[in-house]
Parts: sequence; structure tokens; C-alpha cells
Amino acid sequence: MQFTLATIATLIAAVSAQTWDDIPACAQPCIATAVATVTQCGATDYKCICSNRDALQAEATPCIIDACGVDVAANEVLPAVNAACAAVGS
Repeated sequence: MQFTLATIATLIAAVSAQTWDDIPACAQPCIATAVATVTQCGATDYKCICSNRDALQAEATPCIIDACGVDVAANEVLPAVNAACAAVGS
């Protein structure tokens, strides 16, 4: 399966989890590092984090795929992040 950046483009976006804690543990360090690297958002400022999803997606995607694998990234991380962002209205 070809897993492209476009496929993960909504990784830092809006589907089944509602909190950061619902995002698989393997992806959390990748997202946290991306937040610190490419935004000025606080670690728990989820509205800010989700509003910077394009930059975060570009930064976090390779790490998430390495840490979690493609299947987990697509089937667990993506829906969890989408839902968490939807819950904060972003």
C-alpha cells in the first residue's frame, strides 16, 4: 500500500478519539516533537496544535510511520488525531 504525505495530510486534523490520550502511544512523542519544532503551541493547546495541522503533518509523518508502522498510522493514529481535533473544534 502506498502511504503518502497526502494520505496523512489529515493526521493532525478532525474521527474516533476525543482526547490526546486516545492517540496511540507510539505516535505521541512524534507529534509532541513536531509541535515543539514547527509551532509555538503549548503542549496541551490542542486548538493551536490542530490549527497547525499542515506543518505538523509534514514534520510528524515520517516519525509516526517509523514508530507505529503504516497500518497503525492509517487505522489508529489518523482517526484518533482527527477525532481529537474535531472535539476541540478544529
